[in-house]
Amino acid sequence: MAFQIIFQNEALIDVQEAYQWYEDQLPELGEDFLNELNEILEKLKQNPQYFGYAFDDFRDARLKRFPYLVVFTISGRFVYINSVKHTKRKPGK
Repeated sequence: MAFQIIFQNEALIDVQEAYQWYEDQLPELGEDFLNELNEILEKLKQNPQYFGYAFDDFRDARLKRFPYLVVFTISGRFVYINSVKHTKRKPGK
């Protein structure tokens, strides 16, 4: 039985901002970002324990092409996406 993915509001905002930034750079690049994110989400649905702990109860999954981490927790059969963070930005930016 697959896990259910639940996005926290902050994570949805992260995804919307990243999508828009990539679309502003090059048409269809935002779609590429979403496609890669969806690949990670499918992996999380099947086996979220595959991904290691980043800190405390939080785990992360790295996108391949784009410099982003999907930060999440697992509770029962639910995977809570807490953030989708850029890995190359300086804090506060």
